[in-house]
Formats: sequence, C-alpha cells, structure tokens
Amino acid sequence: MKTTTAKLAADTTVPFLTHQENRTIRKALDILEARFFEQRIPLTRPEEVADFLRLQLAGNKHEVFAVIFLDTLNLLISFEEMFYGSINSCSLHPREIVKSALAHNATAVILCHNRPSG
Repeated sequence: MKTTTAKLAADTTVPFLTHQENRTIRKALDILEARFFEQRIPLTRPEEVADFLRLQLAGNKHEVFAVIFLDTLNLLISFEEMFYGSINSCSLHPREIVKSALAHNATAVILCHNRPSG
C-alpha cells in the first residue's frame, strides 16, 4: 500500500515519456503538493480531482485502486494506493477502505482506479 500524507509520488516516472516530460510531471506534482498539502486548498471541483488522480496514477502498468481521504472541509488528508491488480482487474476489500478512513479520521473519501488497458 502506497500512502501519501506529506508528499506526493516522488518516484513518478513514466517509462515511455522523455526525461523532459517526466520532469514536467514531477513539477506538476510539486505544484499539487504545495496546493493541497501545504496551502490546504480544498478539493471541491471534479476537474481538480481528475488532474490530481491523472498525475498520481500515470504510468501504472497494472490496475490500481486508490482512495483520497478528505476532512470536513474537503482538505486532503491522504492519498493511498490500496489495492493492486492485473492489466484488466483489481480485487478490493471494502472493510480495508473503511478501516483506513477511520484511521485517518476522514469524513469523506473519493474512490478511484486507473485503466491501464485503455
């Protein structure tokens, strides 16, 4: 399980992109980190969530089920990649999601997964 509470995915490198493109993605992640963790700006618009997730889940070759944990003001508490699967499926356990939400004292969650097969 990959948990992000104070930093976003520092190791984000997409193999099929150029070095410059990967640096651009890293810069975008740094901006998101400052925006959502340091400046404590709420995740309120679907576009913001989509951009955040697109960068977080880019480059995964297998299905990943992740959860964004939010507080009462929709401020980001944590982003966790909770379950991993194959190229076209991923098994998950709802009780583990609930346990993590309670451990984070989250009042809202956003459930998401990628589609590496397109």
